[in-house]
Order: sequence, then structure tokens, then C-alpha cells
Amino acid sequence: ANTADFAIFPENVEAVCMFDRLATQWRAGLNGRLGLDYSSLAFLLTIYPVKESRQLFEDLQVMEIAVLQEQS
Repeated sequence: ANTADFAIFPENVEAVCMFDRLATQWRAGLNGRLGLDYSSLAFLLTIYPVKESRQLFEDLQVMEIAVLQEQS
């Protein structure tokens, strides 16, 4: 695992924290990760208040796509 420290722009902290909370919520198939389980996100949004859920979702998708591209 990569343990390098990195900076997060303040406007991205909420999305990065939520992405980290979803770390164990990936749908997987024979070839690895398929994508995040968004029903888990729906649950997390009930216990962690967010400023803009639509923007958060779009930010999560950007990170999800980056992970999936790295995998392939």
C-alpha cells in the first residue's frame, strides 16, 4: 500500500473523507472492482451530513473512475 502523505484542497476534504469511508464498499467481479456500491453511500449520507450531495456524488465518481482506470 502507498502510505505517502498528500495535500487535499479544502474544497475536496468532504469528498475524500467520504471516499475513504466507502473503502470497503466496492462491488467486485472476477476481474476485480466494478464500482462503488452507491446504496452504501445513501446510508452514509444519513449519518454524515454533507453540504451538497450532488457535488459530492460527482466528486466520488471522479475518484471511482480513477481507481477503475488504474486497475485496468
